[in-house]
Amino acid sequence: METLYRRIEPGIDPFDPDNLLVISRGLLTGSVAPSSSRIHINALSPLSGLIGSSNVGGYIGFRMYSLGVHSIIITGWSEYETIIDLGALYDLTDPEALMYLSNLCNILGMDTISTGSVIAFAMELFQRGILTPEDTGGIELNWGDAQAMEAVIRQIAQREGLGDVLALGVKRAAESIGRGAEKYAYHVKGVELYGGDPRGMMGVALAYAVSMRGGDFTSVYPVPEFRYTAEQAEQEFGTRDVVDFTATSGKGAMVKKCMIVSSIIDSLGLCKVPALSIIGDFSLEMEASLIQAITGLDISPEALYLIGERIVHMEKIFNIRRGSNPDDDSLPDLFLKSPIEKGPAQGRKVDLAPMVQEFYQNMGWDENGRPTQNILQKFDLRE
Repeated sequence: METLYRRIEPGIDPFDPDNLLVISRGLLTGSVAPSSSRIHINALSPLSGLIGSSNVGGYIGFRMYSLGVHSIIITGWSEYETIIDLGALYDLTDPEALMYLSNLCNILGMDTISTGSVIAFAMELFQRGILTPEDTGGIELNWGDAQAMEAVIRQIAQREGLGDVLALGVKRAAESIGRGAEKYAYHVKGVELYGGDPRGMMGVALAYAVSMRGGDFTSVYPVPEFRYTAEQAEQEFGTRDVVDFTATSGKGAMVKKCMIVSSIIDSLGLCKVPALSIIGDFSLEMEASLIQAITGLDISPEALYLIGERIVHMEKIFNIRRGSNPDDDSLPDLFLKSPIEKGPAQGRKVDLAPMVQEFYQNMGWDENGRPTQNILQKFDLRE
């Protein structure tokens, strides 16, 4: 993140050769630390025009560690959760077809979340008559039709026909199609949402809205909302409302902590699932102990937390430089205005504005989501 913060100027376009693709290993990547195979990838995102990032496991982090390479910076490039996004979104119930489509996306180098979301978007437009067989090249975009889905996936990969438009992502595809398509383009900051409906849990809704890279869960990881006990929530955040899915109070403080801790876990090159999902420990005590044991660095959990906080402020400043404003920290109208029609969360919709303001306040930002001078001075940053 530091590299992008210092080197990407405000006027650079995501497809400009001056954009950077930064592949970095964490401090503990390749070490004996459990689940330490992770690398972090950052760039200016073509979807959002803001910070774009991904965190992946595999062998590359260990190879970088063994060669003494911390980061690989690539210039002059162009960029391009499966059961939900390639299954439930389409009413596709055939598991073999689902696995085939997932593997096809992987072979073609296509993200299954964005691919699934953009094809579901096209199917909804087709069902509503906004798209016609003439627009789709004769493909009948009916729910649950795996053959139609495969055809559109291949169109997107080859930038042919409707696929050339859908390859832009739901936000820009909707702008290109027009005819009211924008109403059905479900995204945050231009990035398609994960499969979970945020109306079910207010903390998750806030996380989607304020995530620096768009409609995303993993860069915030707000699992205390459904992982903590009421007693833990009260002790750590001062209110049991944190674990009340319907409550809005306390969610700003929770999302702040989760976002900061998540940034540290990513920076160390560790997988979040063991520490944050399985153990449910956001204290950073285990991580501080691992650092001391493996590297000899004596660093406290509190110091780690401050480093993570600086990363989050840096990401926010990067996005502000790119033109991000408070309107970007929002959700599609569907989730704000239309209650869920059935299921355990029936009747719920998201009361987002007070949670966003609570989050800003907890971060030390003003009412427009800009870091204050006190924050800039404390962390040696500048807008």
